[in-house]
Amino acid sequence: MSATSWCIQGMGRTIIIGDVHGCLEEFQALMTLVSYERGRDRAVQLGDLLDRGPDPIGCVRFAQEQHMEVLRGNHEDKHIRWRRHEQTRGAKKNPVQGITGIRAEQSLALSDHDLQWLHGNPLMLDLGDNLVAVHAGLEPAYSVAQQSHAVSRVRYVDAGGQMVGFIHGSLDRPANTVFWSGRWKGPESVVYGHAIYSLTEPRIDRFDGGACYGIDTGCVYGGQLTAMIVTAGSSDVEFAHVPAKAVYCEGFQPTST
Repeated sequence: MSATSWCIQGMGRTIIIGDVHGCLEEFQALMTLVSYERGRDRAVQLGDLLDRGPDPIGCVRFAQEQHMEVLRGNHEDKHIRWRRHEQTRGAKKNPVQGITGIRAEQSLALSDHDLQWLHGNPLMLDLGDNLVAVHAGLEPAYSVAQQSHAVSRVRYVDAGGQMVGFIHGSLDRPANTVFWSGRWKGPESVVYGHAIYSLTEPRIDRFDGGACYGIDTGCVYGGQLTAMIVTAGSSDVEFAHVPAKAVYCEGFQPTST
C-alpha cells in the first residue's frame, strides 16, 4: 500500500474501488486484502462493473451481497438502455450499439432485480469532508451541485470547462481540449475511474486545497484493481492494489493528458 495526505471526518474507513469490468476474482481478492468488514467500513465502487471481463454478472451480485454503494457507470447505462429497447422494440433493430454476442448474453442474464438495482445507483456520492466520488469526472464549467449526467462519461473539456465528446470512431483527444481534471479547481476533491493512465499506479492531480484521484488502473487489460482507502481521523489516503490474473481484454490505450 502507498499513501498520500488527506483527512476525512466520521467513523471507520471509506474504501473506494475503481472500475472492475467483470474481474470478479480480483474484486473479491481486493476486498479481502483491505480487510473489508460490513458494518464497520463504507465500501464505494465507482461504476463499470459490467463488460469486458470474465464474470460481470458475478461482480454485480457480489457488490449487492456486500452492501456496497455503487455508482452508475457509462457501461451500466448502456446495458440499461439496451434492455429497455429489447423489451419494446418488436421487429425493429435495437438502437443501442456495442452490445452483441457475449455482451448481449450477459445483459440478458441480468435479472429484473439486478437492472432495478443498477438503475437506482447514483451518479455521484458525497463522501464527506469535501470529497466527492463520480464515475468519470466533472465539468469545471459548473459547480458540483450543477453537474449533469456527463459525470458518467466526461473525459475532455474545452476552454470553458464544458465536455467535448470523441470524434466518432476515435479515442484521440479532441482538438483544443484538455482532460477535465486539468481545469477543475475545486473546492471539492474528486475520486473517479473511467480513464486509465497507467496499469500500475493511480493518477493524482493536485490543485490548491485538494486533488483529483483517478483510480482506474486497467485490471481488465492486465493491470491492477485499485482501492483508495480514507480513514477517519487520519491525514493519509492509502492505495491498495491486486494484480490482474490475466489479460482479459486487448487494446489498452492510455488516456491522453
